[in-house]
Parts: sequence; structure tokens; C-alpha cells
Amino acid sequence: MNRDKNISKHLIKTLAKVLIVSAWFAVFSCQKSTQGSTADAAQAEEQIEQLREQGEQARKNSRFDQAIKLHNEELKLAEEVGDTISMVKALNNIGTNYRRLGILDDALQYHHKALILSMKSGDQEDETVKKNRLMSLNGLGNIYLTLGDMALADSIFRLALAGEKSLGSILGQAINLANIGSVKEQTGETDSAWIYYRHSLALNKQAQSKLGEALCFSHFANLHEKEGKNQEAIEEYKHAYDVMNDSPDDWHKLKAGINVAKLYIQQGDYQKAEEFLRQVNATAHRIHSLEHRSNIHHLYYQLYEKKGDIRAALTNYKLSTELKDSLMGTKNVDEIQTMRINLEREQQQELLKQANERYENERMALRVTSVILIITLIVAAVAIATLRRKLRKISKRPNN
Repeated sequence: MNRDKNISKHLIKTLAKVLIVSAWFAVFSCQKSTQGSTADAAQAEEQIEQLREQGEQARKNSRFDQAIKLHNEELKLAEEVGDTISMVKALNNIGTNYRRLGILDDALQYHHKALILSMKSGDQEDETVKKNRLMSLNGLGNIYLTLGDMALADSIFRLALAGEKSLGSILGQAINLANIGSVKEQTGETDSAWIYYRHSLALNKQAQSKLGEALCFSHFANLHEKEGKNQEAIEEYKHAYDVMNDSPDDWHKLKAGINVAKLYIQQGDYQKAEEFLRQVNATAHRIHSLEHRSNIHHLYYQLYEKKGDIRAALTNYKLSTELKDSLMGTKNVDEIQTMRINLEREQQQELLKQANERYENERMALRVTSVILIITLIVAAVAIATLRRKLRKISKRPNN
């Protein structure tokens, strides 16, 4: 009889263990089904990283059409494997390329898509997620700066600056300080602009960013020019141009060269102005930059007008105007602002949707947990009751 009781007790313990293991297996199997092939995922991640690096290198060399193609491939592959972080990076890269080309309507859409998608990421405090979100904000701020919406650009840059501080990114802070300085410069707050640009230069030196330093020298030149100190402005622009001389980033070098040509025109040194215009015009055509080409033809218009060549002046004025109109593609500023409002509304809707989804997921998880627990308890109770009945029957048997 004691032997039978021990067997029964052993069966009860075994059954309880089986039930517990079964419950854990049910949960684990759900997680396992979403893992997919680890090898395939690793291979896809490697391909995405390669496409991203190739695209960024193409942009550094001002091959924007090739960069857009590579980043589109990156985006497609990231979508196939459901890698949200890589999707956001690809969208931001495509947006940056369109900004460099001056196609602002497409740039706006890609940066907004990146921002909204980054807000869907689970861990909003993750450093990579935050950095991607800040890149989206920085891109949007630069677009609104170009469009002349200084109030919105300023608020976006300050939000991005606060984010870079929280991440401890020296270079990120330097970039956004310079951006805020550009806003101050555009709004006529020259003293504030000097402060922001100098702070940016100090951080760029700390981050050892030659490009950042050169851009600060260009900003200094802009301010000297506004103060009527043209010779100081020329020296600063040349300094910026020389610092970037060995850089393959022609897009940023162009602005310094264009401004030097502009100042030579103002001084009446047309020969030097034409030398710089020839250089920057060839570069602008090679990298397909609409914004720079528009500015260059406007300078040619000013140059030929001063030299008395009215026909050439008129031709370049028309070209400058046509290129400037092309900057916005088929959309004008009013349409861009309407798009901004719609996208901001979509952003708010996405926040509400995320809150509802989290609430529903929590409710569903509670329901599933409750159901599993109830079923497990019922099965365990039935099984234990059955075994106890068998145990009583065994205990009532005659002891032979």
C-alpha cells in the first residue's frame, strides 16, 4: 500500500511539472516562431550595412543619383526583413540626398516618413532610435530654413540640439548650434549669430571635424559681408575653401566658392570673379545641384549686367529663375506648407494610434495570461482530483 501511495504521489508531482513545462513551452513557441532564420537575418543586415556605407560614400563624392539608388535598395531590403531602424536610416539618407539636389518636396516627405517611423520603434530611449529621430529633425529644420520659415526651423533645431546634448554628441551639438546661428543670421540678430557660430567652431575643433570648421569660417564670412567688411569676408571664404580643398564633398565647397565670386563682382574684379564662376559652375553641373546652379547663373547675370552685356545677362537671369522654380519640383511654397500641416496631423494620429495599440496589447496580454492560467489550473485540478480518487481506491484495497 505504501508503495502504491508513493507511486501516486510521484505521478501527481510529475503531472504538475508537465503542466508547468507545457505552459512555458506555449509561450516560448510563440516567441520562437517570430525569430525566423538567424543566418538569413544576419546576411540581410550585412547587405543593408554595405548599401548604407556605399550610399554615404557616393554622397560624400557628390554622386547623388547613385547615392539615392543605393539607399533605395537599402530601404527595400530593410522593409523585406522588417528592420525598422534600418528603414529610418535609409529614409533619412534619401531625404538628405534630395536636399542636396534641391528637390525639397521629396526631401520633406522622406524626412517626415523617417520621423514618423522612428516614433513607432519600441524603445524610444534607445540611443540609435534617438539619433535617427534627431537626424530626421535636423533634415526637416534645414528644409524649413531654406523655405524661410525661421520660427519653425529654430524650434526644430533647438529640439535637435537638446537631443544631441542628452546623447553627449559633440559633433551633433556643433551642427545644430551652427544651424541656430543661421536662423539668427537670417532674422538679422547678428550678435547672437556670432555667438552660436563661435560656439559651433569650438565644438567642431573638439570633434576634429574639418568640414564643420570650414562651414563656420563660411558663416563668419557671411557676417563680415553683412557688416560691409568685404575683404575680411573674402579671406574667410578662401580659408573655408582651402580647408575643404582635399575633401571630396564638393557640395559644401561650392557655397564658399560662389560667395568669393559674388564679392569679387561687387569689388569690380571681374577677372577673378569669372575664374571662380568657371570652377564652381563646372562642379555644380557635375553634381547636378539645382540650388547652386541657380545661384551661379544669378551671379553671371550680375556680372554681365555690370560689364554691359545685356543679352548674356538676360539669358543667365532666365536660367537662374527657371532653376530656382525647379527647386520645388511641381510644388510651390504654399503646397509645401499644406503638406507640412498634413504630415504633422499624421504624426499626432500616429502618437494616438501607438497609445491605443499599447493599451490594447496590454489588455490582450492580460486576457491571454488569464486564460492560460485558468486553463492550466482547471486541467491541474481535474488531473489531481482524478489521481486522488485513484489513490483512495488504492488505499481501500485489502492489504495482502
